Amino acid sequence: RAMPLLLNETLWSGGQAMMNQCYSVRGLSVVAAINISSTISNVFNVSFIAMGSAVAIIVGQKLGAGEIEEAKDHARKLSAFTVLMCVGVGAALLVVAPLFPRIYNTSDEIRDLAAGLIRITAMFMPMYAYLNVTYFTVRSGGKTWIAFLLDSVFAWVFSVPFALFLAHFTAVPILPMFALVQAEELIKCGIGHWLIVHGNWAQNLTEAGE
Repeated sequence: RAMPLLLNETLWSGGQAMMNQCYSVRGLSVVAAINISSTISNVFNVSFIAMGSAVAIIVGQKLGAGEIEEAKDHARKLSAFTVLMCVGVGAALLVVAPLFPRIYNTSDEIRDLAAGLIRITAMFMPMYAYLNVTYFTVRSGGKTWIAFLLDSVFAWVFSVPFALFLAHFTAVPILPMFALVQAEELIKCGIGHWLIVHGNWAQNLTEAGE
């Protein structure tokens, strides 16, 4: 059960590196802007990353106790809470967007690009939150292969090729390019939502014979 998680983290990291390489095709200023935006974004991302861990613990406890319906109910409520929380977190990140790049000793062009990237990240924050909670919910039921397919396989089959196409076969500027690549993950949100509603992820691992 643990092997898919190891593979997932490795492949997902590689996928993120590939997408950053695609963004870098737009120039060195983009590389600097992404470094700035990712620094502050990672600070705000802690909110939904922590909630993902909380979901895994709370839902996993209910599953282990054989309270399957309660686990499903907890998963739905925690998902909704995390998304609503990250609407607020995203709003706070929008406020910080034009301010944070100013602490860097760099050009105005890079500061403006970084601010734009931070704004896009802020707007997609609720989506990131839902995807993260979905990932940990599916994991809590031992469906690690589904988590693997939903996360890293999706990245390599859809996100990376899409980013490569935009980078090398179009002249789309970096900000709309970044937004399009992020928006593509709304497909993954739909798949994740179907998985959660369907409920097959919910099983008691202490009783499972697999």
